[in-house]
Amino acid sequence: MKKILLLLLIVMGTVTTVNAQYKVGDYYEKDGLKGIVVRIDDSGNHGLIMSLEKSAKKWLDGGDEKFSTNAYFEDDGEKNMAVIQKYINENGKSWDMFPYFQWCRSLGDGWYAPALDELKDILKAINGGEGKYNAKYMKAITKTLKKHKGDGLINSGYFGSKEPQWMYSSTEGDAGMVYVMHFKRNLASQFGIGGVKGDFIVESWTKTVTGGKFSNVYGSRAVHKF
Repeated sequence: MKKILLLLLIVMGTVTTVNAQYKVGDYYEKDGLKGIVVRIDDSGNHGLIMSLEKSAKKWLDGGDEKFSTNAYFEDDGEKNMAVIQKYINENGKSWDMFPYFQWCRSLGDGWYAPALDELKDILKAINGGEGKYNAKYMKAITKTLKKHKGDGLINSGYFGSKEPQWMYSSTEGDAGMVYVMHFKRNLASQFGIGGVKGDFIVESWTKTVTGGKFSNVYGSRAVHKF
């Protein structure tokens, strides 16, 4: 009887594993791949995760901001990575010219810089979509990230204020800019008064802003399909 019960438990555990379903915001770990689910299909078993780690590296290192690689794909960042790889091959350059992309690649096979639509998936996952800062979403995702030794979503901004991290996409916009998820603080929040308040939006922005003790508000992520 005990053997039959044990066998049933093993079978039930196997079925549960096979039919495991995820939802946006869940922690994902399988075969060494780890991240936060930001997109899921109808089956609940396939989608997109963002990295636990963050990067504050530049999109483009040096040169003219208006420089263009023609990485205009909005649906899939892997396509933009291929465009940049082509530029590198044809012009005798290296991935060092694109520090953020190089960082994404350093995470391992399959990791890449999100395209515009994938960046919007991240925004929806961490803030419930564009618009007003949603502390409920941000705290839930941050808790999951921290639990699994990931980086948080908020930096110290100007004058000691708390600043939700900005994130690059791999999609270029007009005039050599790229689409960026950034946070527009209200005036009080900007000076550390009244907590974190403002709006998350995605729009064309500079591709070379980084660094500095107060201006380093980027915490870009890589994504991976599963």
